[in-house]
Amino acid sequence: MPDSWRVGAHWLQDAIWTHHVMPNRAAAVSEALGAGSDNVFQTGKIGMAVVPLWYTCCIGNSVGNFEWNIAPVPASLDGEQHVAADADTFRIPASTNNPDAAAQFLYYLATVGVEQLAPTYGGMPALPEFAESYFEAKRAAYPWDIDWNVVTDSLAYTTPGNMHHESWLPNWSQVYDREFAFQSELEGDNGGALDVDAALDAWVADAQAIVDQPAS
Repeated sequence: MPDSWRVGAHWLQDAIWTHHVMPNRAAAVSEALGAGSDNVFQTGKIGMAVVPLWYTCCIGNSVGNFEWNIAPVPASLDGEQHVAADADTFRIPASTNNPDAAAQFLYYLATVGVEQLAPTYGGMPALPEFAESYFEAKRAAYPWDIDWNVVTDSLAYTTPGNMHHESWLPNWSQVYDREFAFQSELEGDNGGALDVDAALDAWVADAQAIVDQPAS
């Protein structure tokens, strides 16, 4: 595990339990913030959230209640900006029974249908010629001064593929479950007293054991 991950975990613990600038789990799902979910930003009571662009699909409740803007992600602990870009792609298996129909439908998704589908799902189209209509839809949905140029400018800072959080990982769902268990410890009622380094050591050992298992 990189040292920066450990520093980051300690930073999170301090942010939640010492400086109180981030909600713990109980606060995030409370009626005051999350209203039963953990979508706390749309309550208008959280000053900043680091989220992917597709999150714009899920904050419609902000309209008429509060205005928000987007800005570059704050520099990481190494002093650099890192942008984790989620690129959702489609694949057609070689064994498909209807390759022509599948290819035609894929073409529709990437071209004709993208102007309707992309604003709904929140993600920006990969093809540049469809980007402007996407942003027009966003400007109509959120009719105040939002700096959408941040989105396209951020592409110059995308995280390399081999460092991406969705890179290939053996038994990934089990590793993620173990990661979320650590997150629950950190954000749970006793997170302020958690021995972060010991918890991370246990996580690394468990994650390595999961990765070493035959793929399930």
